[in-house]
Amino acid sequence: IVMDKDRKLYLNGDPISEAGLEQACEKAAAKDKSTQAMIAADHGVYHGDVIRVIDLVRTHGLDKFALNVKRPEAATQ
Repeated sequence: IVMDKDRKLYLNGDPISEAGLEQACEKAAAKDKSTQAMIAADHGVYHGDVIRVIDLVRTHGLDKFALNVKRPEAATQ
């Protein structure tokens, strides 16, 4: 799951609405309860928007999730 700088959501590279993401999470959880969601957001996306996506994933059946975090350039040098 990716949220871009304009707060648009993508699932596996395809645009998706919040309602569509809810359905996709429920379907994935029904198929395999141990499914883990990977959540990433563009730099500059508000923390609260990321938390909203986490809450959406968790309330629609996926208890496991990971955040894809890119380290700042200065931290990698």
